[in-house]
Amino acid sequence: MTPRTTRAERLAMPLARAVVRELAVTNGGCVRPVQLRRTDIQTGEVAQVLVPCGHTLATVCPSCAERAKTLRAAQCREGWHLDREPIVQADEPDDVQRMWVEKRAETQAGRDQAEAAGQDTGELDELHDELDEEITRSGVRGKVMPATTARRHRSTRRRHDTPDLPKRAMAATTVGKTYTAPDGTTFRPSMFLTLTCPSYGGVREDGTPTDPAVYDYQRARADYSEDRRYRALVLLATFASLRWGEVTALRRRDLDLTAGCVRVRAAFSERRAPGSAITIGPSKSKAARRVVGVPRAVLPDLREHLAAFVAPEPGAFVFAAPSGTPLRRGNFNRAAGWSHAVAAIGVPGLHFHDLRHTGNTFAAASGAGLRDLMARMGHDSERAAMVYQHEARGADAAITNAIDAHIDAEQSADEDGDDGLAGALVPAS
Repeated sequence: MTPRTTRAERLAMPLARAVVRELAVTNGGCVRPVQLRRTDIQTGEVAQVLVPCGHTLATVCPSCAERAKTLRAAQCREGWHLDREPIVQADEPDDVQRMWVEKRAETQAGRDQAEAAGQDTGELDELHDELDEEITRSGVRGKVMPATTARRHRSTRRRHDTPDLPKRAMAATTVGKTYTAPDGTTFRPSMFLTLTCPSYGGVREDGTPTDPAVYDYQRARADYSEDRRYRALVLLATFASLRWGEVTALRRRDLDLTAGCVRVRAAFSERRAPGSAITIGPSKSKAARRVVGVPRAVLPDLREHLAAFVAPEPGAFVFAAPSGTPLRRGNFNRAAGWSHAVAAIGVPGLHFHDLRHTGNTFAAASGAGLRDLMARMGHDSERAAMVYQHEARGADAAITNAIDAHIDAEQSADEDGDDGLAGALVPAS
C-alpha cells in the first residue's frame, strides 16, 4: 500500500515523463520519435516502427542534434563542403584479401557445377556465406557476387490522371554559388548555418523592402540597436548626477535637448521585498526638484534613444522596460548584464548609485561654488556637497604632486644646471 504523502512532497517528486526523457538522452535515444507504418510487400504484414526525429536543435532532441553534429563534422572532414568532390584513391588489395576472394571463386565454380549436375548445394551456400563474412572482415567493400533477387524499380513518371497543378517559381539564389575564405579555401553555401529571425517584412534580393508601407522600420532599428537601449540611461545618470528613481521617472516632456537640460520633478520608489509595487511620486525634497544641465557629448545619445526606444507621447517614460512599464532595478541589472559589464571594465562590485558619485565628483572638480553644487546634486544640506569639494581638492593635490615629480625629473636630468626650470617648459603650438 502506498503511504500517504503531502502535496508538497508529491510536487518534489520527479515526473515519470521527465525520468523517461532523461534516461533516453543518457542512452542516446530520440526523445520524440516518429511512428511509421511498414508493410511487407511479399507477405502483406504491417508493423509499426519508430524512426528518430532527426532534429538539429539540442533544445528539441539532444540525441538527434548530437548525431547530426557528428555527421556534419564527419562530412566536413571528408570534404563535403568543398566546391569539388574529393577524389579518394582505393588501397591496393593485400595478400589476405586476395586469398579469401580466390577461395570464394573456387567454391562458386564448384557450386555452379553441382547445380548443373542436379546435386544439393546447401552446404556450398553455407560455405559461401562464411566466406563472404571473412571477405568483409578483411576490409573489402561490396559483395563478390551480385544479389540474386530482382531489384524493385519504381517509376518516377507523372501519372496521366493527376491534375496539372501550378508550380511556384523558385529563384536559384545559391545553386552553383561558392564562397572563398581568406585562406583561399572555397566552400559551398549548403554547409553554412542559417539563422531564422523575426521578419520585419518581405525584402528583395538586394535587401530593400518589397512593400515599404508595411515594413516595420522602427522595430528593425530598435532590434538592431538593442544593445544600446541602456546606454543613454547610464550616461545621463552619470553626467547629470541623477538618482535611480529620478532618471527612471523622467518623461519625454522633461527633456529639452535644444537647451541641453533635464527637469527633475518626480521619482520612483521601489521596496526591496519581492513582488512589491513600484510607486511614483514627487521628489524626496524641495532641492531634488531641479533643472540639470546635460553635457553636449551626451545629447546625441539621448536623441538616438528617444527615436529608437521612446513613444512619441509627451508623457512616455524615457527609460522604461521593453514592454513600456516602469523599469525595475533588478530587471535592469539582468537585461543590461550589469555585473558582467562592470567586471569587464575592471570595477567589479560597482553599483548604479556610484555613477551619481562620479558625476558629483566631476562637478566639484569644475571649481563651482557650494550653492551651485547643492543645486545640481539636489541636496538640502551643505555637508554632502562639501564632501565632493574635499575630493576635488584631493584630486588637485594629486595633480600638483605629479607636476612636482615631473619638475624634479627634469632637474635631475639637467647636467649643466644653467637652465633651471626652463627645461620643463613646453612651447605652445
